Amino acid sequence: MSTEYPNATENVAYNTTLDECRIDPSELRYVNTDPSKSAATSDEYCDIRDLAFSEISRFLQAKHFPELDDLHRRLFKESSFGEYRGDRTLDLPLTDERMVNSEFIQLIQSTVLNFYPLWRLRFGTREQELTAVIYPDALSLGKAVYSTPGGIELETGLTQWRNAVREAFDTKWGPQIKQLAVVKARLPKMLSQPSERPFRVIAAFPSRGPVSNRSCVWLLVPGTAKWEYAIEDPAPAPEMKYGAHAGTYPVHAGGVVGERFWRGDDPLFWAEETVFNITPLPKDIIVTHLESGQTYRVSLSELEKLEE
Repeated sequence: MSTEYPNATENVAYNTTLDECRIDPSELRYVNTDPSKSAATSDEYCDIRDLAFSEISRFLQAKHFPELDDLHRRLFKESSFGEYRGDRTLDLPLTDERMVNSEFIQLIQSTVLNFYPLWRLRFGTREQELTAVIYPDALSLGKAVYSTPGGIELETGLTQWRNAVREAFDTKWGPQIKQLAVVKARLPKMLSQPSERPFRVIAAFPSRGPVSNRSCVWLLVPGTAKWEYAIEDPAPAPEMKYGAHAGTYPVHAGGVVGERFWRGDDPLFWAEETVFNITPLPKDIIVTHLESGQTYRVSLSELEKLEE
């Protein structure tokens, strides 16, 4: 390739100047494909961001992509874009690797980068070697760089990359997805049954994700009661006593679970996850309504009834 395209793992400032760049300069390399052009600007960033949002939204809608992933996080929204870095890199989190196929790459190149040829779109992951970068006529997957449009080599690279991204995702989030599935399955029956308490314990798990010393308890609380309950283990030392709030999901009519960290009017209920820095779970927990100070001692053995 005549134009230098840094691979997706490189720490570079792309098509900008030292004065404009807002990235930490340590071990940073400047790459300018057209030195005659001026530095990037925040106005230029806003323009390409708006165009990319419009085109990606249209693509996902046409392909009937789900709005939420398996963890009930929104796959794509306007706030998904990273902040202006002072260079010509438009950042997005990689929320679903299936969307990055040849058709999607060609769409970005023809409808976005065709009008902003000095820019690049980067789809990042926590594992930098799995990050993808789309250039006007190239694609980088990790350390590999392919010319586009490509042939069998590119398609093979895309397939291998998507499989690697999915494997990394399943390793990190697979256990939590399975636990959320248990929560979702229990909710419809739970909502149809009376309760003596203002809250209900949906489920408890002796582990949480890849971290070995974590356990978690899920509560179902009234829609107006988000963050009004605290859970504690009455047994351990004070510094290990209280659990920390983690995932929070709205629960609508029929036990339907909505988007995580949902913003809107109060739902019927919230399903809230509390994580403890211990495992296995305590035999009992204490649930406190923070506003009234009312406490409830709950035996987690009661959860066995939910399996019936």
